[in-house]
Amino acid sequence: MGYMILYNFYRNAVFVLVLFWYALYIAFTLSTAINEWNSVLYSVIYTSVPTIVVGILDKDLSRTSLLKYPQLYGSGQKQESYNGKLFWLTIADTVWQSVVAFFVPLLAYRKTDVDGSSIGDLFLSLKIQFNPEL
Repeated sequence: MGYMILYNFYRNAVFVLVLFWYALYIAFTLSTAINEWNSVLYSVIYTSVPTIVVGILDKDLSRTSLLKYPQLYGSGQKQESYNGKLFWLTIADTVWQSVVAFFVPLLAYRKTDVDGSSIGDLFLSLKIQFNPEL
């Protein structure tokens, strides 16, 4: 559960930060970086697919198994899956990946006729390639 919480922070923050870098770049004009369909599909894919995979792979254990193997609770009690250090590492990684996902397409296409909306589509495709959780 701890990794899913971190993933949800990561998923939302990287998307918002890429849009934030874009807003700074265009000086807060009303241009959109990502069209509506990409925004909706991003939310659906990155919300449903990991949750479905975790739900399928997650196995309930019987009460006797849990009483027989109490070490199964060890990682939760030791805060190995979710703690302050992991949270801030995830946030730092999120900032780094959002900077890369914004500036790589921007610098690669800076001397072309690609407009802001098309670069927004590139942000989304680059974000999909950098996602370590999927």
